[in-house]
Amino acid sequence: MKEEFERAYRDELDHVRLTQEGKQALAERLGRRVAPSRRSPLGRAAAAAVAACLLAAAGGAAVVSNAPILRDRFFGGDSVGYEQSGGFVGKAVENNGWTLSITDCVGDDYYIYLGLELEAPEGTVLDAADYDFSNSSVQFTDSSLYGSWDIVPLPDDDPTDNKLPMMWLLYSSQPGVNGSTVQLKASNLGHNWEIAPGLERKYDLDCAGTWDFGYVTLRYPDYIRRLTPDTPVKAVISGPDGGRELDAAVSEIHISPLALYVWISSEDLRLHHGAEASGAAYYDCHEHQDVAAYDAEGQPIAMSCGLETAAWSSQSGKIAKSRSLGGGGCSGYNGDEGYIWLVFGFHGLTDVNQVATVSVNGVDIPVT
Repeated sequence: MKEEFERAYRDELDHVRLTQEGKQALAERLGRRVAPSRRSPLGRAAAAAVAACLLAAAGGAAVVSNAPILRDRFFGGDSVGYEQSGGFVGKAVENNGWTLSITDCVGDDYYIYLGLELEAPEGTVLDAADYDFSNSSVQFTDSSLYGSWDIVPLPDDDPTDNKLPMMWLLYSSQPGVNGSTVQLKASNLGHNWEIAPGLERKYDLDCAGTWDFGYVTLRYPDYIRRLTPDTPVKAVISGPDGGRELDAAVSEIHISPLALYVWISSEDLRLHHGAEASGAAYYDCHEHQDVAAYDAEGQPIAMSCGLETAAWSSQSGKIAKSRSLGGGGCSGYNGDEGYIWLVFGFHGLTDVNQVATVSVNGVDIPVT
């Protein structure tokens, strides 16, 4: 079976289309739980191995699924954006006859998406809509890394079979998860979840036990465009006395296939929410910044606050895309520095070279 997977893996790589920059890079060389021990800042490793998201880990004799779950079930198929940010993985563990595979991944400096396929014993039907694990953990070897994560089910094309597509999302409030080493565990698969009195989570258990992937190193292509324009703009904040415009500058812009990141910096943005101890009025910031991205023809590129994820709707009874995966921040209660950090997720994976201009509060900044 190992040989069959390796052949399928090589066949997939044979169909990967690389840009000239990608070929050169190959030649030269990822809200539910938040805890300081679980999510991460990391160094910006830029190792792109055979245009694949590489999970290097020991162990794991289970048969691996070779279906690229993220590519085919979430991001809508192959694309330049997929080639610039992810690829195939191939890591699986078994628990009580149930095999959990990490099939592929997509990531940038702050986010990692891991495609999962859960395969139950032959004859098992996985036709519920709200499968989830009672516990999961993400532990980076670097104790300074922190953030949040979630595991969500994806739409299942064939709910009568014994396979279930899922997605594991990792977010770091600091850069660069690319190149990090992390321990991944998930325990006790169930469905029919409800919150009982006392906030106890009740569910029907499908498979007890833990799927432990051990320590894995996450590496994937890095085509992120990182700019430091230092372009003057007005930062807009709003409070009880109305709006205020502060002198500021766009200090950084990062463009990944997943998202556009913008940092607005100013000494005047220190403690802009109002110092709590003094009882000063609260000023909002994020929702008042006007950010847009355009292609070379001046056409807007679709994006929204936050990044894409998936969620089960109790109203429709179906799984659909949503935007609950957060990000960004500000110095609203920070007196050491002044900034607003904005994160806008693209609608699907985007070729980073498609973005020609970024507009921030009415000021156009060429992407060069």
